[in-house]
Amino acid sequence: MTAEPHLSPGAARMRRHRERMKSGRIFVRFEMNPAAVDRLIELRWLKPEERDDPIAVTNAFLKLGGKALWPEQWA
Repeated sequence: MTAEPHLSPGAARMRRHRERMKSGRIFVRFEMNPAAVDRLIELRWLKPEERDDPIAVTNAFLKLGGKALWPEQWA
């Protein structure tokens, strides 16, 4: 593995953007209202004590989305 030269934050961001474009992936940012977070907790995708943790909320949302998109993997 070769060491990469130091990249500025802008250059690193552009590199990630180009890699996403090349692979067909997209970057999605979203905002969740308190009612949506409450629903994740009700559905047991999120623990109540994690409600203010953006990473935990994101992971719970992605798992829920994964189940909706690929239910055969969750059977």
